[in-house]
Amino acid sequence: MFYMYFEPDTGTCTGCTNYLRDDGSSYIEISAEIQNKIATHQKNLNDFVVIKTLQNYMLVERKDDNEIDVDKSTNTLEKDTFQKDAINIVQNLTYGTWCMEIDQTNQQAVYQIQSQRKNKILYVVDKNDTNILLDTIKINYMELLENGKQDVLEYDEQVAKTSDVSLVCFRSDEKYIHVQKGTR
Repeated sequence: MFYMYFEPDTGTCTGCTNYLRDDGSSYIEISAEIQNKIATHQKNLNDFVVIKTLQNYMLVERKDDNEIDVDKSTNTLEKDTFQKDAINIVQNLTYGTWCMEIDQTNQQAVYQIQSQRKNKILYVVDKNDTNILLDTIKINYMELLENGKQDVLEYDEQVAKTSDVSLVCFRSDEKYIHVQKGTR
């Protein structure tokens, strides 16, 4: 058996051994093939990261930044009215505020999906050019799940009053809706 040790908060690989340490370090079992590539310097620890899945941890090989297709890894949120089966990001154009809301009946489903993550970052971008970043907002899932609503505390009020924005996030299985209400 071979073991990859890692930092649970970041997934950063910190070591690879053929024995199980007794120091309480987080680890996963890896194949002899991966261990051999590391031992023979064909690969190094930085070529891998450990990610948390719903059931356990999994070792994945990092991709070269040139291989990442940004269009396939991000999602522009649909603008619509409040939906019971979604995480609703509500932009109040009149007051220049943001909040997240979920229907209380959907809380359990969201909790199951998000129980391993504490926060999610959404990117506020220009509606006509998603390469222009205007602001970022953070969802605190624990607060959202406990209360059914979470007011965003840190944001640019002028951007929040602008209707010509879109929200972008990294792809996920959850359904997000960008709800704009009020007028500017």
